[in-house]
Parts: sequence; C-alpha cells; structure tokens
Amino acid sequence: MDARPRSRAPADGSEADRSVNPARTRTVPPRSGGASGAPEDLAALYDAWAGRLLGYMIALTRDRHAAEDALQNLFVKLAASRPAMDDPAAYLFGAARNEALRASRRRPERSLAELDVVAPRATGADPDEARALAAALDRLPAEQAEVVILHAFEGLTFAEVGRVTGVSLDTAASRWRYALEKLRGELGGRDA
Repeated sequence: MDARPRSRAPADGSEADRSVNPARTRTVPPRSGGASGAPEDLAALYDAWAGRLLGYMIALTRDRHAAEDALQNLFVKLAASRPAMDDPAAYLFGAARNEALRASRRRPERSLAELDVVAPRATGADPDEARALAAALDRLPAEQAEVVILHAFEGLTFAEVGRVTGVSLDTAASRWRYALEKLRGELGGRDA
C-alpha cells in the first residue's frame, strides 16, 4: 500500500502527470480579496503536495494517523496564513517537518517497512527489495534516513534538504554520503 493519499483528477478531466516535480511548478496561491476561488487554490495546492508531504511525515512520525493529523494541521495553517514562498519545496517540507516532529513527541516507534513508506512505486520495483530498503533505512541514524527520503524519494536538492532540516548544504550532502555507505553495506552489494 502506498503512503500517498489519492487525489482528485484535474478539473479538465485529463490524467495528472505525477512525473512533474511540483516543487518547480507550484507555489502557495496568494491571498485573494475577491471571489476568485481561494478554496480551489488551496485544493490545487493540496492535490499537488499532500501525497509527498504525507509520505515524509509518516517516515518522521512512524505513525500514519499522527502524520495525517499533522498534515491536516499544516494545511489549516496554510489556509489561514497563505505565506509567501521563494522555494515552495523547502517551505512545505520544512513546515511538514515541524508539524510531524510536533506530532511525533507522543508516538510509539514503528518501522518504515511496517508503514509502507518505501512502497514499490509505479516503476515496478520488487516488493522484497522495497522491504529490504525500508529495513535498512530503519537502521540508519534518523538524520541520515531523513536526508535519503528527502533527496532520493522526494527529489529535493541538498540545498533544499539543508533548508528543510536546518543544516548546511555540506552537512546534508555528508549525511547523504554516510547513509549511502551504510545502505550499500546493509543491502549487500545491491544498488543503494
């Protein structure tokens, strides 16, 4: 089961292209004083980002329900404030991180494999390999696992990962390098 919620189909009836990185194509809609559909703008923002943010939040909280609650809190706050963003990916993942960490203070620890965070994607990944990767990620230090999830699974640059996690670009890149070394060792020669 994929950790991403199902989103509505686009209003024009076309199939959504999930291969497009919304970090490069979407921003938080500005507040609108008129009747020009602020709720629809927020719905479009949710459709574009919620699945990716939820997967990340589940990885941080290790609790799907807590992550869903945290995601809802995040979008309630976005609806109320409509912040300006220079880098939507870094802003949204950073806000998601803060909400998830707030929610995780009360959580029991569960494995990533148990939560299907590293689920076989539409690319046809082998389910056994996905479980092995999730188990290996569980054994990484939390800071390294977080960098792997943001960089490898969510496509954020090291600069964006650094902004999300509050570390420098060099620290994010170092955590990635250390994580890859450990994953290669854990996965016994499989591609990490």
